[in-house]
Amino acid sequence: MTKTKKIVDFLSLDIDTIRQSIRDIDDSYNNPWDILAELCQNAVDAIRKGKPSRGEIQIEINAPQKEIRIQDNGVGISPSDMPRLLKPFVPDKRTDEETIGEKGVGLTFVMFSCDDFYIKSGNNYGASEGMIKGAHTWKNSDSPEPVELIHKKISENVQGTEIVLQKVRECSIFNLKYP
Repeated sequence: MTKTKKIVDFLSLDIDTIRQSIRDIDDSYNNPWDILAELCQNAVDAIRKGKPSRGEIQIEINAPQKEIRIQDNGVGISPSDMPRLLKPFVPDKRTDEETIGEKGVGLTFVMFSCDDFYIKSGNNYGASEGMIKGAHTWKNSDSPEPVELIHKKISENVQGTEIVLQKVRECSIFNLKYP
């Protein structure tokens, strides 16, 4: 008699498969402004969902430092939701017809386009910040170690989201001139 074996984690992906999927996402983007487009789409969606009296998006590009910063006063991310929403391929918008974008891959693309990713977000449920170090380097490596999210709750009163990308991969958007 053959013994039947249940394989519970057959849907779990190994590191190499996750890394290749992230590379495939990266390959699907073709324009230097794609990082900004994804960040702006998420900010607009957050403002639409949060419905502040006056929606605001602040964008800062520091070409010499290869840094992009965007901040909005939208709905924000609860501390309990942030670790789940930062996982690659985890969408938050699938059932929302009003949102823009592809619903699930944009933030993954953005996170792995830089080596230092920082996010601070909050709403009525509290605030937290998250950091991912070395994501772009990891994506292009063969390291068997996973990239890690450092996440902590903060006591600061935050409404909305701030994302900072540092050490962004070579991107021609940094070659634009001020005029």
